[in-house]
Amino acid sequence: VEAAHQALDVARANEGPREVGTAWRALGEAIGAMSDSQGAPRCFEESMRLFTERNVAAELGRTLRAWARYELHSGDRAAGAELWQRARSTFAAHGLRHELERTPELASV
Repeated sequence: VEAAHQALDVARANEGPREVGTAWRALGEAIGAMSDSQGAPRCFEESMRLFTERNVAAELGRTLRAWARYELHSGDRAAGAELWQRARSTFAAHGLRHELERTPELASV
């Protein structure tokens, strides 16, 4: 989590919105792996906001997929399934076949 916070600080100071959005996603994943992971959704939301504003479909899909994994592992199967499907839909709508292959039907996860 400390390294993800540092990456976010560096991205904010020296990089563009794509890197900041990626850093927010990484922070969400790091927090999500902790026993007290309640801050993770806020990180994913911020990542999604940045990628949506800039219409960066691949990164938006990756954030949706990461958030879905967090929800699935945290026990909220309904939220996880919805986010997973949104990630798949994003990848499919933009012809991102490689990412779609990395995001199989939920039954396979």
